[in-house]
Amino acid sequence: TFKSLIFGPLIDKYCQEHQIEVSEEEVDVFVRGLPKMPNRPKETDEEVAELYHIARSMLQWLKFTKAIYEEYGGAIE
Repeated sequence: TFKSLIFGPLIDKYCQEHQIEVSEEEVDVFVRGLPKMPNRPKETDEEVAELYHIARSMLQWLKFTKAIYEEYGGAIE
């Protein structure tokens, strides 16, 4: 989306400047905590890679919003 084209690089820059990182362990814990869908075939390697990419992005967003809240006293919209 247009919004992600604008905010994505800004968020990445802020995270880099403020040493906000997501570890592999955090991503693994997040993914392992997701519920398993019954009667669903095993994911392909590509699906697993996409899931880890999404999990990393979500965790980065959570850490980013926490840092913004702590620094500026609120979230961005």
